[in-house]
Amino acid sequence: APGPGGFRDVPLPGNAAAATGSDIQPLDGVWTLSAGTPQAVGCMAGIAQSVARGMPAPQSGPITFEKPFNARQLIKSDKITWKRLGPNHHAAQLVAPSTAMAMGYDVRVTSATQMQWQSVVTVRIPGQPVCTITTPLSHVRQGS
Repeated sequence: APGPGGFRDVPLPGNAAAATGSDIQPLDGVWTLSAGTPQAVGCMAGIAQSVARGMPAPQSGPITFEKPFNARQLIKSDKITWKRLGPNHHAAQLVAPSTAMAMGYDVRVTSATQMQWQSVVTVRIPGQPVCTITTPLSHVRQGS
């Protein structure tokens, strides 16, 4: 029977981990990061590019994951605190250079070979609208 809103919760094929609610263990190997276009809302010209460049990013290259998976190893920085929000969902807060800026990541492990990231930067400049820069990132394991 359909649930609230008339929609049925149907597990996606090949996504048994989501159906059971357990965490996916990413496979060791060579991972490549690609970034989408930053989307800036309420920002003055040039801010999005300069801020986005200043964020530590997950690395491309060979990764051997802890077992069980721990998101803290995704970015080598002691300025980041990680929090597990739910199965396969992690968030990171970066200690920003000033109180006017908040920086963080939202990471979802979507399969053993793929993670979807979003970096979010919020800049508060007195007298200006709040500036939010969101950048989609994709972290994909290479090879078979």
